[in-house]
Amino acid sequence: MTRQHRSSYSSPEQLSLFEGSVDSATPEPVPAPPSLIEPAVRISRRARRLALHVGYDGSAELVVPQGTPERDVRQFLDSHRDWLVQAREAQLERYGAFDRSRPEALTLTAVGEQWRLERRERPGRRLAARLRPGTAPTEFVLRLDGDEGVAESQEREAVKRQLRRRALDYFQQALPPIADAMNVSYARVQVRAQRSCWGSYSSTGTISMNYAALFLPPELAYYLCVHELAHARHLDHSPAFWKLVERHVPGARELDRRLASRHDVLPGWLL
Repeated sequence: MTRQHRSSYSSPEQLSLFEGSVDSATPEPVPAPPSLIEPAVRISRRARRLALHVGYDGSAELVVPQGTPERDVRQFLDSHRDWLVQAREAQLERYGAFDRSRPEALTLTAVGEQWRLERRERPGRRLAARLRPGTAPTEFVLRLDGDEGVAESQEREAVKRQLRRRALDYFQQALPPIADAMNVSYARVQVRAQRSCWGSYSSTGTISMNYAALFLPPELAYYLCVHELAHARHLDHSPAFWKLVERHVPGARELDRRLASRHDVLPGWLL
């Protein structure tokens, strides 16, 4: 784990940091090739350790605990150059072939819903996204109205906002009865668009879930809930943690392996 203050369920290939080496005696730095563009830096008051994440599109983010000396940041980044190159190549190879065109519909497998996407041009109007019932109880129409000049990235973010709202509603309903059955409690749940994890549980009792869980099979979405709630009692992945998870989800280890491999659930347009 790269964050010691909380436990998270993450994709191993995005969080594992392999130590490299840099010859500090090199007099002149060698210009970095395009694949070594500097990662975006995010200063965090909550982070306890430096962490490097690589996104679906090969973009990189370096999380820096507040107050970390610049010297330590540079040394950390230099020592992970090889890993960064390999991780970027792996992500681009894995996701590069995804269809990036806007889909006609989204299938939210976890909640059994089908969202049809419609785009209507409204000259001079700002983009607005409205979710409305369809012709069947599980069908909905997500309509995007706005000027034709609206960037596709804005359309994508509007859809993601609707998905995050739906995911929050799902988890707010799903977590309480599971928590009662497990005899654990939590402070609140929030939904984000994490790059590198399905969910996390902080020491303050906040559960953070990835909206992408809406695209998981129901049994994996349920397992994810149990996994994160188990961290309310065990912040690590100790034998006691797995015993608790297995008590409520038989075959949890196999589900865990399945979840770790489900990097393909999101439509390419949303990546």
